[in-house]
Amino acid sequence: MRVLWVRLRSLGDILLNLPALDAFKQVQPDAHVTYVVHPEFVELLEDYPTIDCLAVVPRESRGYLRVLFRTEAWLRESYDWVINFHGGNLSAFITLWTHGKGKVGLERFRFRSVYTHTVNDQIIGRPLHTVEVQARLLYPIVGAIPRESLRKPVFPAARQPPRPRVRSLLEWLQGRPFVLVHPGARFRYKRWPYERTLALLHQWLRQWPNLAFGLFMGPTEQDLPPQARAFPPDRVAVLDRWPLPDVVQLLTHTDLYVGFDNGITHLAALLDRPIVVIWGPIDPTRWAPWTDLQIRLHHPSQRVDAVPDEALTQAVRLLLEATLYGTDRFRHITMPST
Repeated sequence: MRVLWVRLRSLGDILLNLPALDAFKQVQPDAHVTYVVHPEFVELLEDYPTIDCLAVVPRESRGYLRVLFRTEAWLRESYDWVINFHGGNLSAFITLWTHGKGKVGLERFRFRSVYTHTVNDQIIGRPLHTVEVQARLLYPIVGAIPRESLRKPVFPAARQPPRPRVRSLLEWLQGRPFVLVHPGARFRYKRWPYERTLALLHQWLRQWPNLAFGLFMGPTEQDLPPQARAFPPDRVAVLDRWPLPDVVQLLTHTDLYVGFDNGITHLAALLDRPIVVIWGPIDPTRWAPWTDLQIRLHHPSQRVDAVPDEALTQAVRLLLEATLYGTDRFRHITMPST
């Protein structure tokens, strides 16, 4: 069986798609999966064990014909199934032009005539997480995939020897507990102003003098303000725009992750790192990190800036206790209305 798996972007969406891919390969181990993504995710996925081939679609601004021309080789192949997990215009265009006996998409996707099979992403009784929605797209091919079959992915980089950046960080840590703080998010409404997070980090340095901190920024995020590099270099490591395989290794050596709704937060969750996440207007029932090891701070107004500093500090303290001292106090915290 040859399958074209159209996901394209973004980091969080790709990460939450991988449990469905792994479950599919458990049912169909001989299936050949060609996974369609944008170039910035190739490093993360090129050695992923259940992907047989990566098809890279460049981010183009001159229309879809140029994309078709540049990706002509794999688009001319024939597939038994083409599955569109993305749902946008470009993914629908790829699905339309690909030679596939069966083509699958969600009922709510545009251009429904492109598909031979459409799937409803709603069930009676409870809302579905995105991980489960991705698995439902496989129903026309392999039937229902039980929720317990949807497991966290295993990234090859997590099992490899430390890369140079990570090795240097481990030497700097000298065995100290490590808290990774990620103040960024691609969209402003998902994060605090950087200055607010940095001011709180100053407080944490005084509150927890035995901890080392990392200040991380992703490749698509704005630059940190200059004061981010004014922290004591023996206490705070500024980690700017690391390649994704390095980030995987970085997270495996992280005792606690603190961040907002972004792809790196989802990666930390899938790597079983305890996380504190400030959540905004995106439905957490569908999009929350796929882990029980989290404290999620969510204000009824759905505004991230309405979450008080004290609530974040309390959550970090609780999760540090659970991480370093073995208590079980993970929870979802909803802020009282103001």
